[in-house]
Amino acid sequence: MRSSDSGTFRRVTGDAVSCATKVCPETGYDEPVNTLGGRAASFMVGLATAIVIVAVTILPFLSPQWVAFEQGRAQATAWTGFTTGELRVATDAIVADLVFGGD
Repeated sequence: MRSSDSGTFRRVTGDAVSCATKVCPETGYDEPVNTLGGRAASFMVGLATAIVIVAVTILPFLSPQWVAFEQGRAQATAWTGFTTGELRVATDAIVADLVFGGD
């Protein structure tokens, strides 16, 4: 329940109203949220979420099936002069080096 006069959250226990936690007057959040550790944890969760979203979004485009489809659509054999088999071997090696690291 919110106390209308002070802006702090209070818990009703029986007939008495007791303060459940300390509340920061500037933000209205519980005190542990305003610590440096809480802010750092929030930042790290946001950063990790962004990295996972980007990785999951890019991963399908690095699959050999997608690369072969796009090379066929773009007529890469005509542009490079390789046969389809040679082009597939070369691009699979390049994509593997890109994703898993080269020598």
